This record gives sequence, structure tokens and C-alpha cells, in this order.
Amino acid sequence: MMLCFLLGSIHASAVMAPTSTIEISGPCITGTIVLYEEGVLDGKAYYTGTGTIWNYPNVSFAIHWDMAESKWFLSLSGQPFWYNEDDTNQPNSTLLSGNWTQAILSEGSCDVVIQGSATNLPTPTSIETTTDEMVNIYAHQNTINVSIEEATEASITVFDISGHKVKEMNTSDKKNQINDLPNGIYIIKVKAANKIATEKVILKD
Repeated sequence: MMLCFLLGSIHASAVMAPTSTIEISGPCITGTIVLYEEGVLDGKAYYTGTGTIWNYPNVSFAIHWDMAESKWFLSLSGQPFWYNEDDTNQPNSTLLSGNWTQAILSEGSCDVVIQGSATNLPTPTSIETTTDEMVNIYAHQNTINVSIEEATEASITVFDISGHKVKEMNTSDKKNQINDLPNGIYIIKVKAANKIATEKVILKD
């Protein structure tokens, strides 16, 4: 079994308006991944960043509070790998040293330690972070725009930051818009012409 120890810590920059960061590192992570406070989601701060884990580059990391679930989630590319039910105002060092629970199951696993708290991390068979020149995905305010260079049958799937599928549609249009989702962070996956493109977007008014 591959062992991977993830160490999480909270830091605040010494500036007039400090921005909190969370650092994650470990043997299966290349370097140190820094998650930056991006704003407020469901009434609490959320943190995002990107890094390389298990040799998968540009993986999106995020920590956020889910009001409906009453849990903090630590997600990779929109998939909730861990959750913590400590109802704190922000994911501080006390939270990170608490008990995290495995959120998904997969073939293979990686023992994980976050600030001394052991849990079990499933090793993903794939983490899709692929982009393709024929697909352009971006958000403008509260609208997700998906442009497909060639008119072809395509599927567009939207996941929230905790990995739940919130919308799925099939299209043959070159330009597509999704504007019926609330503010938040989403992972957009587009399948077209036997290719897959994914992108993280943030919706806000």
C-alpha cells in the first residue's frame, strides 16, 4: 500500500487585510500545495488551490463548508475525499487536527495523516483535469459559458465542489450557457468528439 502523509496548517499573511492559507504536503504530493481563502460559501470561508498528487498535475484542491450536509469537505477535482463534522467558523488548526472521515471508496488506498489525525484516502484510478483546444469553458458572473469549436454531439456535466452532480445536458450547439445555478464553485466536464475537457469555475453575482 502506498503511504501518503498530508500535513495541513493554517497561516495568515501579515498585511492590512490578511488572507488565510492552508498548506498541504506529503510524499505523494509534489512540493507544497497552498490553498488560498477565496471568499465565503454557505456562510463560511472556502479555500482553493492546485497541485500535483500521485503524478496527476493541475489537480484542484478545495476546502469548504457544506450547509446542507453540515460538514467541512476536502475535495480533489470536485470529488470529496474527506469530510469533517466539526462546526467551526473556519477550517482552523483545531479543525484540521480533528477526525476526518473518508468520503468515497475506490480501488487502492493511501493512509493519510492531517495534523496527526489518521484517515484513509482512496487512490483514484484517474483524476480528470484535461483541457482541450476545441472546448472553451469559463464563467462570467453567474453564467457558465461552454463553447465547442466544432458542431458535434456533446455532453456537459456540472458538479458542485463536494462532487455532487447538479446538472447534466446533451447539446449539439457551438455555444451553450448555464445560468440557473446558485453562487459557488463548480467543476464542468465536457465530453465531445471522444475528448474530455474539465474546468473549475466560480459563480458570483
